[in-house]
Amino acid sequence: MGEAAYTRALRKAHLPLREVLVEYRVKLERTDEGYAVWCPGLAGCWSQGATEEEALENIKDATETYLATVEELTKDQTTDLVEVPVRPGQHCHTSPAEHPSRQPG
Repeated sequence: MGEAAYTRALRKAHLPLREVLVEYRVKLERTDEGYAVWCPGLAGCWSQGATEEEALENIKDATETYLATVEELTKDQTTDLVEVPVRPGQHCHTSPAEHPSRQPG
């Protein structure tokens, strides 16, 4: 079963979806105030921090909030999922070990 079909089946059964680890490419830039950081793959997803480490932690929070907001805004809409192959080094990818379609059972 593909990931989209698996997810649709879980949603129809009102079962929780599995959490997966996804990596997003971010851009980090030094500014007068510290560091600005943004995710080019998620339009409008940006943050900042006094240090590189703080900026990178903040963009993690911003990305989680961004994705949760998209989910909330589309929860009552008819949507579907598509599977798209992503090569290492592209803007985001799901770790193969964590990918729902790679899980046993």
